[in-house]
Amino acid sequence: MTPTMWGQLAYIREGSRASGACWLSPGVEPLREFHGDFRFESPDLRFPAFRGLDCLPWVMEMSKNASKSSRELIERLGVAVRRMGAQSVLASDVIANAFGIHKTDLESLDLIYLRGGACSAGELSKATGLSSGSTTALIDRLVKSGYVIREADPNDRRRQIVRIQSDAIEPIQAVYAPMQAKMFKLWATYHSRDLKIIEDFIVRSTHLHADCLERIKTSVANQSAKRQSRRRRKSETPGNSGH
Repeated sequence: MTPTMWGQLAYIREGSRASGACWLSPGVEPLREFHGDFRFESPDLRFPAFRGLDCLPWVMEMSKNASKSSRELIERLGVAVRRMGAQSVLASDVIANAFGIHKTDLESLDLIYLRGGACSAGELSKATGLSSGSTTALIDRLVKSGYVIREADPNDRRRQIVRIQSDAIEPIQAVYAPMQAKMFKLWATYHSRDLKIIEDFIVRSTHLHADCLERIKTSVANQSAKRQSRRRRKSETPGNSGH
């Protein structure tokens, strides 16, 4: 499942001003906004809280030596990845609705499946980017729906393992099966050396995206903590009633 965010993360530059969205390219409306102290400036959006991060989107600082054709190819690739991500999200939404669950729950089931069918709550939280409280609520929903069970970790009784119920996810797998078969047929038309390059591209891009997301989460949390601290100090100022 390709995250929509990849390919449209706003470029980060030292000394830049705050902006209000990611997933934006020139002439394209943002799919999602950060709310708070951020604001829009221009299509070339930047986040000062994230400066110094090695997160390269398709709106990237090209090398002066890069050819025009290379820049255009990278831009087209960025658009293609974005479209693939958006299509994946739409597919997840349709299938999740068919089974009466949230698409986040469906994606989480896939993440657990890709980890061998079981993982800890902490691992799921890190993989999804959800807070511990939201992860607990997600697991509760999956347990209630019969898709997973909780087990004590045999290596650490203080931890719980979330394990997929294989028979419960078979109907979901059956829906995905025809799509997967067609995709495999398409991919089989490529030479093995090309598939190795594609695999490397996807793996490295996914790892970079996950790393960037972790840093963004930390930066957003720090910004939120600073705002709360400012509000608290303001409310504690003598003569300030807080109204």
